[in-house]
Amino acid sequence: MILFFTGLISNIINSLCDKVWNYMLFSDFWIV
Repeated sequence: MILFFTGLISNIINSLCDKVWNYMLFSDFWIV
């Protein structure tokens, strides 16, 4: 059960990091 939640949390963190990274890459974040 603990392994399941650990995998789930790491999965969520990974997807969030991907979204943030894509946002920084494809928006005008760096210009600001």
